[in-house]
Amino acid sequence: MDIVPELKQALQQLKIELPNPKTEQVRFEEWRQEYGQNLLDRIKQLIGYDLVLSEHQKELLKKYYEKNLLIIKCLNESKLAPEVKQDIEETLFLPTQSDNI
Repeated sequence: MDIVPELKQALQQLKIELPNPKTEQVRFEEWRQEYGQNLLDRIKQLIGYDLVLSEHQKELLKKYYEKNLLIIKCLNESKLAPEVKQDIEETLFLPTQSDNI
């Protein structure tokens, strides 16, 4: 079963729906509180797997999230051209065509 196209479409739809956490922090947090669980349920349904993480895995995921926040903070504080920042933000966390899911 090739879930990549469906997952990619779902992620693109999420990008459209999701408020920008940098410019709409309050709205983003409200969205997360209201729709976050629904999003997780949709992802579980798409991948056909109910992900249960161990405490160690949760800690690793938390560290990964914190590092990503640091990357975004650095990008926001950098003197890069806006187009370069946008390109990095749009591609940094998305799978490439060579990645296997």
